[in-house]
Amino acid sequence: MTQPSAQPRIAEVVESSSNGFTAHCYRLYEAPPLGALVRTGGEQPVFAVVRGITTLPMNPARRPVARARNERDEEDVYSNNPQLPHLLRTDFQAAIVGHESGGAVRMRLPPHPPRIHAFVYNCPPEEVLSFSRDMSFFPLLFSEEVPLTDEVVSAFLRQASPLHSDPEAFLAAAGRQLARLFARDTRRLEALLRSLRP
Repeated sequence: MTQPSAQPRIAEVVESSSNGFTAHCYRLYEAPPLGALVRTGGEQPVFAVVRGITTLPMNPARRPVARARNERDEEDVYSNNPQLPHLLRTDFQAAIVGHESGGAVRMRLPPHPPRIHAFVYNCPPEEVLSFSRDMSFFPLLFSEEVPLTDEVVSAFLRQASPLHSDPEAFLAAAGRQLARLFARDTRRLEALLRSLRP
């Protein structure tokens, strides 16, 4: 796996639990996309899939107000109000799908959640490729402990597929895994398979 220090960090953990965490982005509106694979730093890094993104005021008591009535476009709102990036924050929520222990990636929840202020990194393509080769983490994606929606899982698979030498074969293998998991829920399975199309 790639050493996290080789990647620029994008956020810090501000809330943490055994099955997920919330990270505060260093730059407004620059969260990883829904379904992206991220990792934390530290002695036992965890891997997680981005399941939600929020932008909200730094101070919950000061709600944003409309400012663009006399502006030409949205960018003018920010250029004419340079304080806005300091009054707003972008956070993302990520569901843990694995962790690193003893130099190997374990496709299960870690023994301990990430620490508050742990650095968060985007996983580079080679790390996403390596992680997605082993589909043993699929049951974890749909477990009650890891709150991922079907659309987030589909987004992860769509982002991972172009990294494989045969993207269609990867998605077909993912479809077979989903078919095993949802053999008794054909409606959900059909919706998942449709959502895998680019």
